[in-house]
Amino acid sequence: RSGPNQCRNSYDSSFTLSTESAATTFARASRSGTNSARSGVIAPTAMRSFAGHHARGSADMSVIRRMGPWVVAGVIVGVVIARDASSTALQAVWAVCGSLLALKMAFGREDWRLGDDIPRGWLTEAIASVIGIASALMSIGGGAFMTAFLTLYGRPILSAVATSSGFGPLIAVPGTIGFIWAGWDAQGLPPFTLGYVNFLAVALIIPASLLTAPIGVRLAHAFSRRQLELAFATFLFFVAARFLYAVFT
Repeated sequence: RSGPNQCRNSYDSSFTLSTESAATTFARASRSGTNSARSGVIAPTAMRSFAGHHARGSADMSVIRRMGPWVVAGVIVGVVIARDASSTALQAVWAVCGSLLALKMAFGREDWRLGDDIPRGWLTEAIASVIGIASALMSIGGGAFMTAFLTLYGRPILSAVATSSGFGPLIAVPGTIGFIWAGWDAQGLPPFTLGYVNFLAVALIIPASLLTAPIGVRLAHAFSRRQLELAFATFLFFVAARFLYAVFT
């Protein structure tokens, strides 16, 4: 009854969050040095998304409990790295990781598998930490990385998307606190900025996201899942190309 629509809405949410994340990452890499609106926008959206998935019983809480602490640890490490990283380095991270995600979206097939279930050894915890680090450096909610990981290990796409939504708050909340700490003594920041988080941008982006969300929902219902994947991949390619261009110019 709700499965197809829920899956499409999840992809739409991922597209919306990634659009916002690209803008905030660009802001982090710009002259002002602010990580404007990153988690201020993602955190409440991710919490609302996860609450809906959890209410329907789609999210696998055992995966979240197992990988969650390691994701948070990765975010903390990522914030420390980002504090001292140059704008060029952050742009390069986005270019490489964004391109890999775009390739997975564009050319990946549902029958691609690394295993039938999530590994029981240390590999899962290590991957969770890497996802946390990459998400902090790229200023994203981590859903795309986590969904790709879960589907490669045999989880159905709907379950993977629902479970991935549970990691959004685990990344966004410590990320917000961390970037406030990282930029606490930074000079020359715009008004209404606390650390590297610009709350004026948060206030401006959230209403815009809410106003445009119904348009995204209508498009999500009009397109197939494959069409949405290709649209998302195209978007990621363009953003990654933009940052790649910035690295070499």
